[in-house]
Amino acid sequence: MQDIVAELKWRGLVHQTTDPEMAKYLMTGPHTVYCGFDPTADSLHIGNLLGIVNLARFQKAGHKAIAIAGGGTGFIGDPSGKSDERSLLTAEQLDTNCQAIQGVITRVFQNANAGDAKLINNADWLCKISLIEFLRDVGKHFTVNHMMEKESVRARLEDRAQGISYTEFSYMLLQAYDFWHLYKEFGCRIQIGGSDQLGNITEGCSLIRRKRYQEDFSDRKHAEIASQASMERTAFNTLREISRTDEEKRQADALMRSTTAREKNLHRITEDMKTYDAHYAGNLAELEGTKSGVYGLTWPLITRSDGKKFGKTEAGAIWLSAHKTSTYEFYQYWINTPDADAGRFLRSFSEMTQEEIEALEKRTQAEPQKREAQKALAKAVTTLVHGKEECEKAEKATVALFSGGGAAGELTPEALEQLAKEAPSGPLAKARLEGEGVSLLDLMAESKLWPSKGEAKRAITGGGAYLNNAKLSDLGKKIAAADLLHGKYLVLRKGKKDYFLYRAE
Repeated sequence: MQDIVAELKWRGLVHQTTDPEMAKYLMTGPHTVYCGFDPTADSLHIGNLLGIVNLARFQKAGHKAIAIAGGGTGFIGDPSGKSDERSLLTAEQLDTNCQAIQGVITRVFQNANAGDAKLINNADWLCKISLIEFLRDVGKHFTVNHMMEKESVRARLEDRAQGISYTEFSYMLLQAYDFWHLYKEFGCRIQIGGSDQLGNITEGCSLIRRKRYQEDFSDRKHAEIASQASMERTAFNTLREISRTDEEKRQADALMRSTTAREKNLHRITEDMKTYDAHYAGNLAELEGTKSGVYGLTWPLITRSDGKKFGKTEAGAIWLSAHKTSTYEFYQYWINTPDADAGRFLRSFSEMTQEEIEALEKRTQAEPQKREAQKALAKAVTTLVHGKEECEKAEKATVALFSGGGAAGELTPEALEQLAKEAPSGPLAKARLEGEGVSLLDLMAESKLWPSKGEAKRAITGGGAYLNNAKLSDLGKKIAAADLLHGKYLVLRKGKKDYFLYRAE
């Protein structure tokens, strides 16, 4: 059994654990571990990626991983780290989102060679429990005073203008109940998540301790009463056998009926449970200090050294689905990682060994212009999320665009659309491409990469002008529809790094 906690520690991925004995417990495995994912959109973003990667690491270490899609908790929304109330989603939206994120998790597990992930939607149990049942069986174990001490709640309460609704205030109870349900149904004793989830994780551990104590005490009381009733039945049978008169027999029979009634109503021992309530309240402090047999682990939230928010660009979030963030754009996000973060991100997201990463860091420090660490990072993460074939396409498109090499066919539509976000671009009327086409020199001058046709001619003569990654040499060249890439694009390049993209319309 691999020491998964030691593995996570050298990767810098252990922020807090709920019990210092957790590592020893895991070595007695295999054990079941879970992580939850919020279905607020029809994909997960790279802020969620570490949760999937760490679940896969637990499974590859020999444990059993469960990924929970929050189809039930998604009706409420987790207030952790949020300054505003979440928008409520419909049941149809949540169902669509849950199916989409389950597809993402399955794909990452497969690409990580971690086997199949067990995917569960917590709507399967949360949407079936009644409010009265939930308040009675779960709510009684939480005090409002304690809940208000949680950072996710306290921060919102300090904002008098916004505050927090009762809906979001109750979220931690729902997540705690998830842990309890998984504990009962699947023997799950470990929950993992980002450091902002520590409060919710500890509440789940606490609920399991209390529910276990409650059930154990109740079982003991039932056993005691059953034993007492059995002894009484034996005594009364003996009494009836030795009874001499009819009156003595009637008294023995009455006592026997009383004993039988007690046996049939063991589950309704209200008076005995009053004793439990008093005992439970009096020993709560002692209960919280005992070993629970359930554990939580959190990792630090990922940040960037340049102050930019991790997982965000000017265009928005970086998603794990190609229909929301193209594979090329995804690859570009990672390859543009600052030097100071590349090694840390490799530890967090790749499967490279400690020795491999340290050697790569040394080479990058010695020759930063080669960006070896960034290239390794972009390849590792893009392969993990989108697969080897898609990653290779993104690599070739990157070389074609930014290294001045590669064939025109390697300039994928995704790469060209990304180029349009990063370089000047403009429309090109398709009518100009009809017949013999439009003058190349005209297009070069109109792009403003060259200030005049004369400058454009000199660039071609000097070998510094390119069309669709091919060096230009013909001063009289005409551009027709056949020159378009993917039937839509023309790419002009000046030197190695200055581009202009035409879109035919």
